[in-house]
Amino acid sequence: MIEQIKGMTPNPLAILIVEDAESDAQLLVRLLKKAGYQVVFEQAETAEQMRKALEKQAWDIIRGWIFHSS
Repeated sequence: MIEQIKGMTPNPLAILIVEDAESDAQLLVRLLKKAGYQVVFEQAETAEQMRKALEKQAWDIIRGWIFHSS
């Protein structure tokens, strides 16, 4: 279970969500917000989008799948 210390305002949690289904990404964001976290996120649907997001900034959490090129 995700918990926070009562009365503390956390720094925003930066999450890179590697997911092609927007509804799945939004579900994760809603759950974290409901738990009291401030969430800043970006969704990457392709390996290229993921690479660009990783170059752009540091992420607290990276959630998703590993892409394999053929």
